[in-house]
Amino acid sequence: MRKTGLLKPVRGHSPVTWKFVALLVIRWGFIGSALGQTGPVEDLNALPVPELYQRACAACHGPDGRGYPGGEWRERTGLLTPPPDFTDPKFNSREPLEDWVAVIRDGGPARGLSPQMPSFGLALTEAKIRALARYLKGLGHDARYPPGELNFYRGHRTTKAFPEDEFLLISNYERLRSGGTVFQETLYYAHRIGPRYQWEIKGTPTFATGEDISGEVELGLKWAVAYDLARRWILTVGLEPAFPVRSDEKWSATLYSTFGKALGDRWTLQSSLHLKWSPPEGAEGWTLRWSGVVHGVFTSARRGLFPALEWTVERGLSAGARTRVWLLPQVYAALSRRGHVALSVGPEIPLRRDPDVRFRIRAFLLWDYADGPFWTGW
Repeated sequence: MRKTGLLKPVRGHSPVTWKFVALLVIRWGFIGSALGQTGPVEDLNALPVPELYQRACAACHGPDGRGYPGGEWRERTGLLTPPPDFTDPKFNSREPLEDWVAVIRDGGPARGLSPQMPSFGLALTEAKIRALARYLKGLGHDARYPPGELNFYRGHRTTKAFPEDEFLLISNYERLRSGGTVFQETLYYAHRIGPRYQWEIKGTPTFATGEDISGEVELGLKWAVAYDLARRWILTVGLEPAFPVRSDEKWSATLYSTFGKALGDRWTLQSSLHLKWSPPEGAEGWTLRWSGVVHGVFTSARRGLFPALEWTVERGLSAGARTRVWLLPQVYAALSRRGHVALSVGPEIPLRRDPDVRFRIRAFLLWDYADGPFWTGW
């Protein structure tokens, strides 16, 4: 059994921090190096992966990968934040394998995580690091949960396929041909339920020149119907009823389906088809919208700039309805090292002259709250 209180705290340092330092010293043979040894105490790469985990990881993450769910993690490990539960399938499936490889190789700070997570890049080969990451992923594998490899970047008008825990502030500015302006500010909250479901709520006030403030409240339910990790695709369906607030607009209901697909290692595609109905009955109340977005992913880091091109084709199903087509070039900027805070902005350009709108700017600020508070991970 590992003893506690191996080192006494010095002024300005907590006992917990020194327990953690002592643990690292013992685990990695730094004491032996200090006494003049020039080589490693043992070759960790020669160990089977389960034994490697017990030697290098179990002291902090627990012998079975569950951390210390009883609450004694601080006393037993000296950590300042609780270790994750690798056996929790929701946590385990959320991020792709490559993120876990990066954290093991480069340490926690490289991805905006705990600085107490050391880097193993000098002690382990890339192959061994990858094998260890697969082992950790296997501890909580549950095929009901879509894997993080299918969690593609969000567009503006294309519905995201992957069920998420996130909060967005969405802005839409329009300059009308009449000379007026329309500004919409949407608060969007989404919460994941179980392996494949997500519920959401949106509130959108509208500020238009010369008109009173109006708005809309929209609810939503999303279900990830199927996925294939080997072929890297995911299929989602959903329902979104919307209700006007202080507006002459009528309530509506939208059925949609979204398909996401990785196009090699550098590009991703998401495409959604929406069928919207609102009173009156008949063809007058139906609208069909097809949207899609392609993102370029040119870095493996979570922080970065990801260019994208999005398109939208919309048409009412009544006789004589116009078909409207827009292009939306945009940049998705992941701001934090953890990638859980991002900003996206772009102009929406009509391919045919829009009789009402001169130009439109869309933007959103995203916070993936499941990955931690907004102000951490930078």
